[in-house]
Amino acid sequence: MDEPGTPSEPVDLRMTVWTADESQLALFQEIADEYVAQNPELVSSVTFETIPFEDYTTSLTTQLAGGNAPDLAWILESYAPEFVSSGALVDLRPALEGNEEYDFDDLVPSALSLWEDGDGLYAYPFSNSPFAALRR
Repeated sequence: MDEPGTPSEPVDLRMTVWTADESQLALFQEIADEYVAQNPELVSSVTFETIPFEDYTTSLTTQLAGGNAPDLAWILESYAPEFVSSGALVDLRPALEGNEEYDFDDLVPSALSLWEDGDGLYAYPFSNSPFAALRR
């Protein structure tokens, strides 16, 4: 018997991104295709939907409000508090910590801080943007 919320057959996933760069999209698709090949019982496909950067957050929140939320999305760090507190994101911590093949402790705590609320982790940073102070 499936756990509650677990689909009984493979699902099609949709991810919104703000890049239209063909080489980046090809790399994402390559990663997605490999995931589908390794997990055919869970996922049948991953589709990437490009939303222009200047409209990205507005379009994403409109999709959420309209009940047409993507399954996965890039979220700008500057909007982290709003998205985390909105209730629109799923707590990823149980799935990440519960996976024996994944070392949750490898994640740098400071990279997670924007995406945490209490014990919940509501986004997974796939990169850590550098911040620098400039001399005047």
